[in-house]
Amino acid sequence: MIRKKHIGYRDFVKLDTKEQENYMVVKDVDLSIENIEDRKATFIITTSTPDTDNDVIVPEGIDFTHYIKNPVVLWQHNRDLLPIGKCLPESITKTANGWCATVQFPDEGIDKFSDKIYWYVKNGYLSATSIGFIPTDTDINDNGYIFNKCNIFEFSIVTVPANPEALVIREEVKPTKNVKALKMKMLHKLHK
Repeated sequence: MIRKKHIGYRDFVKLDTKEQENYMVVKDVDLSIENIEDRKATFIITTSTPDTDNDVIVPEGIDFTHYIKNPVVLWQHNRDLLPIGKCLPESITKTANGWCATVQFPDEGIDKFSDKIYWYVKNGYLSATSIGFIPTDTDINDNGYIFNKCNIFEFSIVTVPANPEALVIREEVKPTKNVKALKMKMLHKLHK
């Protein structure tokens, strides 16, 4: 199996279909911290706000099926390192303008690097995320792309995000009314 490399969508579309199989597109978002208790932090992982490339990810078009089976949280999309945490699949929640998810960091002392990242998040030095995905339905907008549908495979805590709203939640984010139905739909897909 060939390992997928991370690239931006502008480079992705320049590749032929066979070459695209070796790559995953990444888009960044800043963090928001809702609850930093118990070594957990909740983040906005994506929104429909245009990012620094003027690209838009349509939140309703994100498929979490593959991600829920392996909900790792990475550092800067680096798959050569062990994960710095895990996403709690039941925490993946649709908001009015995107998706949020909660990261569970390992117990203190298990991994010094994860402890360091947790400290930086808890103390406000790190507050951004980025998603790694494969686009499945894309349109061109005025200055970038609209990702109507995509499969998310990972998200990472990062130093500099592309999406200015992909941040740790420091206040409560109200889920949309369809959260229960969306969670049931995701769980149903997972068990197929």
